[in-house]
Amino acid sequence: MTNNADVGSEDKKIGDAITTIGERLKYIYCGTIKELSLEGAFPFWIHVYNTHFKEKISVKQFFDALWSGTIEPPFYTVFSILNQLEFYLIEHRVDPVQFVQNALPSLSNGLIISSERVLLLSNSYLADFFDSKDLHGTILKVFSNLALSSEIQRETCHRLLHHKIEGDHGIAIMIYHFFGQPPDSQRFPAYDFELWTGSQIQSVVSFFNIPAFDELNMLADYRLISEITPDCEIDFKNGQLFLDGQYYAKEVRLYQKLAEYQTELLEAGIPDCTVLLAEKNYYCPLRKRTVIHEGCVYGAPLFLYQLIYNHKFERPANFLSLVISALQEQRSERWQLLKEKHDLLVLKALRKLEVVYDCQNESISINGVHFISGVPAKILKKLLSMYCRTKRVEFQYREFTKDPFIVNDPLNPNFVVRLNRLTKALENGYPELQIQRIAPGRLRLEVSCPIKYYEK
Repeated sequence: MTNNADVGSEDKKIGDAITTIGERLKYIYCGTIKELSLEGAFPFWIHVYNTHFKEKISVKQFFDALWSGTIEPPFYTVFSILNQLEFYLIEHRVDPVQFVQNALPSLSNGLIISSERVLLLSNSYLADFFDSKDLHGTILKVFSNLALSSEIQRETCHRLLHHKIEGDHGIAIMIYHFFGQPPDSQRFPAYDFELWTGSQIQSVVSFFNIPAFDELNMLADYRLISEITPDCEIDFKNGQLFLDGQYYAKEVRLYQKLAEYQTELLEAGIPDCTVLLAEKNYYCPLRKRTVIHEGCVYGAPLFLYQLIYNHKFERPANFLSLVISALQEQRSERWQLLKEKHDLLVLKALRKLEVVYDCQNESISINGVHFISGVPAKILKKLLSMYCRTKRVEFQYREFTKDPFIVNDPLNPNFVVRLNRLTKALENGYPELQIQRIAPGRLRLEVSCPIKYYEK
């Protein structure tokens, strides 16, 4: 049961609805500029724009909204963005865990919203902060009440489910689940809650000058094991799951595994269902961390996690000092430098590309600089000539493999290798032009800037 005496009153609600998605994306965007440099961050966010926002707003509006924290896509779109970002960071030799635990807190003081917003939202709870004998519990309770009273409640629910004190330690159970149905009745994107949310929550209390939570343990995960380990060979026999031939999990009922929280889960509207209980950890060599946790159930209709903290510590006299001092953070030299990088990134996004195909040399130059030659140049020539004439963006491989101008030997076209070379070259040099594979034998040309194309 929740210990309400030390955790604040149940009935306090803020007057105005709030959202946090925009500010969270702002800090993630700025974190990529800081950690990846301008050249590293730009291709990722152009891809995000092309995939999720191009039909709604201009590229300048997109980047300006990222910077101002006013962009508010559906939460499942954010899930997709963060899933892509994890592997993009790995590809660019940035540890996603360090990015979340170190880079983001250095920008936001450990928060996922601005200090100004923290003060505004916490105004009704200041007396609870000063009177509380359990600051960790109070912060979780305030967070829970704010989440329940916010605009984001329309899509998700994130709140304190269970809280108790045992000896020197406080133990809190937090729940995060979705309202409504995913788009097209499909599953919501596989979101790594532990990486992108759990680790931030674990350390957010340090913003109030109190020790971080000692442990965060996942009890239930919305994702399927197959979504977490897509590169593993998965076999399912007699209610047991095997990864690459090794046993890892078995089928159980959700309420059977989480029996001690059944009353709270029923009150939250969480249905009982069959889930997979992991009975050993799985360490991912690519992500270099444990991604399947022993004792956690997967394929659940919610995320459920446990926070453990030291209940007995010397209460700081200045626990709100960081909140107050951080009010000037947006005007600091660090943020001015980020603003300059953001402005350069916007200019880069708005640049125009003049693409010229040299018929004699069978090569392409962009803005007067040689870009690529040979078959990859011929592929790009065909794509851009069709796009500039008809605005067509989707193509089939056979349009290229059956074109004698592009493929001299139909029996050995080697088309995919040449297409991969072109795709990689565009990613590295001109991410405003992207080639996306949308289905077997089909591709899409993504263009996010003005293009002038001609041949000579």
